[in-house]
Amino acid sequence: MTARSIVVVLALSLLAGCAQIGESRFNPFNWGRGGDAPDTLVPVDQRIVIDNRPLVSQVTGLALEPTPGGLIVRATGQAPGAGFWQGDLVPDRRDGAVPDGVMAFQFRVAPPPAPQPAPTARSREIVVATFISDQQLRGVREVRIIGAGNSRGARR
Repeated sequence: MTARSIVVVLALSLLAGCAQIGESRFNPFNWGRGGDAPDTLVPVDQRIVIDNRPLVSQVTGLALEPTPGGLIVRATGQAPGAGFWQGDLVPDRRDGAVPDGVMAFQFRVAPPPAPQPAPTARSREIVVATFISDQQLRGVREVRIIGAGNSRGARR
């Protein structure tokens, strides 16, 4: 008798909980109904992100490597000091325009959290790469990498 009464009490408590779940999205009977979807799409606020990382001191190498579907741009640079990390090729223009057929990238690196001892030139070398698709390469004659002290370009 006690086992039967425990089962009945549990069943009644679950049934009482259905009153709260009746209109929720957890109820399988509500799954086919329309939800709170908006009638129109609202554009997401596009914010301009400013990259405050410094440029490499010198761009020492640039290679364009053709691949199926695009081009790999590999750049080598000398960091201003030891411990610089997170190197990236950042597009010089955010709008994607290619003035005069030159696609330019800024070679940026993140500074170390604490000053590091003066290293050798070889230990300050940073290599980064990025992929450019064939669609992005339309109208591009030259790829240019910009550093603080110089820039290097390569023609396709």
